[in-house]
Amino acid sequence: MRWFVLSIALVACAPPPRVRPPVPAGATAICETCVGTLEGHRVGVSNLWERSLAGPDGVVRKQPSAQLSIWRDGEPSRHEFVVVGTRLTLGGVSYEVVMIDLPPHEPGSIALRRVP
Repeated sequence: MRWFVLSIALVACAPPPRVRPPVPAGATAICETCVGTLEGHRVGVSNLWERSLAGPDGVVRKQPSAQLSIWRDGEPSRHEFVVVGTRLTLGGVSYEVVMIDLPPHEPGSIALRRVP
């Protein structure tokens, strides 16, 4: 009976489940440790955490970031660190990082949107 009461108490004290932020309109989300495809390029997302990196404005500050591994058959692979606002070109098409979701105790995600 004590275990039952203890179990109920632990469940009652558990934090509510986390609600992920919505993906911005027109963007493609790729979760951490997953691989997405954009313009025929495979885009792997890893190592989401806060780093001191320059943003699009050139100012270095500690901010959420991700490491992207980008490859396509017949082309050399490349690795890039990105922050919100970073632009990259895939297959001649520009994309901008519009969101980095960096939760404390679970894999995060990024969202990229095609730049017109």
